Amino acid sequence: SQLQNTIRSHFKYNTMNFKFMICIFSLTAIVESVSWKDCGSKAGKIASVNVTGCEAEGTCSLKHGTNVTVSACFVPSEVVKTVKANVHGVLSIIPVPFPLSNPDGCVNSNLQCPLQAGKQYCYRSSIFVRPEYPKLKLVVKWELQDQASKDVICFVIPAVITD
Repeated sequence: SQLQNTIRSHFKYNTMNFKFMICIFSLTAIVESVSWKDCGSKAGKIASVNVTGCEAEGTCSLKHGTNVTVSACFVPSEVVKTVKANVHGVLSIIPVPFPLSNPDGCVNSNLQCPLQAGKQYCYRSSIFVRPEYPKLKLVVKWELQDQASKDVICFVIPAVITD
């Protein structure tokens, strides 16, 4: 009887753990399903990129009149004194600048400059999808550049601007 209780409690515990792990793996799959590609990071290595509107794998949906939040975790390979963010919508091969309200990555972007080599940082920023932007498919190119205008990290994400 004590053995049966031990087996039941062990089974119940393992079943709960199994369900919990399945839940965690499912959430991880959703969060990590953002389709991004490195586009020339020179002074850092990207660990992860998350963007609101990118919950489904594939193209990110950028809705008119909303703020889209971008989070990029990365590890610089050298000391970075300053960080400047540049964002472009690439149509065919033509980059069109997306103005950021705060392009200074060292201010209100979750980074404390200077950035040390080998330490992971997570940059966060938002961009407003203006109602006057045309509805279209594009590639969003996001760069974080150092004091010498070298890309610390650079990533691209397929996107569509919608109503």
